[in-house]
Amino acid sequence: MYRALIVEDENLMRDYLSANLTNFCAEWEATAVACDGEEALEKLQKESFDGIVTDIRMPVMNGLEMARILREREENLPILIISGYDEFDYARTAVRLNISDYLLKPINEEDLSAALSLMATQVGTNHNDHKSHNFVKESAANGLAQKAQDFILAHYTEPISLTSVAEELGVTAAYLSTVFHREMGSTYSQTLLRIRMENAARMLSTSHLKVWEIAQAVGFPSAKHFTHVFGKYFHCSPIEFRTKKMRIFP
Repeated sequence: MYRALIVEDENLMRDYLSANLTNFCAEWEATAVACDGEEALEKLQKESFDGIVTDIRMPVMNGLEMARILREREENLPILIISGYDEFDYARTAVRLNISDYLLKPINEEDLSAALSLMATQVGTNHNDHKSHNFVKESAANGLAQKAQDFILAHYTEPISLTSVAEELGVTAAYLSTVFHREMGSTYSQTLLRIRMENAARMLSTSHLKVWEIAQAVGFPSAKHFTHVFGKYFHCSPIEFRTKKMRIFP
C-alpha cells in the first residue's frame, strides 16, 4: 500500500480525505496530514511518502508553491491537487509542475478514485524505472571491474597504476577503485600484487630465470624491491621458494 500525505487547511476536508482515502483507492493510505505547504515540507524531510494530495489556497504556503519546491527535490513524486478554485492560472501552473491531476471541490468520488489510481500507476512506473536504472548501472559497473582486471592481466609486467587503468577505461580513479573493490572483493593494488606474485612463483618453480629477470618480467624494475615484496607475500625469499620447489601451479 502506498503512503500519502494529505495537505489541507480545512479541518473537515482534511479529516474526510484522511479517513476515506483507502475507500477511494485500495492502493493508497493516508499516513500523515499537514495544514499548509510549509508543514508538509517539514514532514517530507522526516518521512517518506509515495504521493501528495493537496489543496491550493492555504495559509503560510500554498499548494502550488509547495509543489514547486518539491519538484526541485522529487521530480517524479505524484501530486494530486484538489481545489475549490477553477482558475486558469492555477491550472496552467499545475501543468508546468507536472501535477498528476487537478480536481475541483466539491469532490466527485469517481474522479477522485480515477485520479488516485493514476497516481498509483505512476508510483509503480517510477519504482520500476528506478530498479531498471539500478540494474543498468550495476551491469555497467560489473563490466567495468572485469575490464579493469583483464587490463591488469594483460599489462601486469608494466608499471601500471590505478590512475592509468582508469584513464584507459575512461573513468575516474576514485570511481574505478570503488567499483573494483565492490565487485571483485579486493582492491586494485591487492589484485595487481596477487597476479604479479602468482606469476613470479610460477616462473620460479618452472624456469631457470634469474631472480632479477623474474622481477622485471612481473613489473618490478628493482630486484631488491621484488625480493622484499615477495618475502612479505610468501614468507620466504625467492631463492628459498625455488629451493623448496613450491609449485603453486601444476
